[in-house]
Amino acid sequence: MKKNSIVGPYIKSKRTELGLSQKALGQAFEPPVTTQFVSNIERGATPLPPTHIGKICQVLRIKEEELLQMMEKEYASKLTHKVGLQIDFSPGGIPIPSWLRKLVESYPSASPEVQQMLKEACERILSSIKD
Repeated sequence: MKKNSIVGPYIKSKRTELGLSQKALGQAFEPPVTTQFVSNIERGATPLPPTHIGKICQVLRIKEEELLQMMEKEYASKLTHKVGLQIDFSPGGIPIPSWLRKLVESYPSASPEVQQMLKEACERILSSIKD
């Protein structure tokens, strides 16, 4: 499985939940696609072509909006990785740069003085955004 792959593993999990084989999923398309093609999508080796989104959503009983959001996250993750950034996604789907996640994780072990400086800096940033 390729790094930053979100869509493929999701498709595989939905397919297996429904008890479908890769061959059965491939046969649902018009014209049918090969088992290898389905495998490539599930492993992240091949991106899901836009022309197949509607059918795969219908067969796997998922909302197109949900799949499109996942595709967007995967694309953003791959793009930021190519430009040298590491992006994580919070449970709410908001991209979080790795440097920010490290800052949050290291906060509890920082000295009280450093914690206070970070708190004040964050408050200044937030107040400037609200204005």
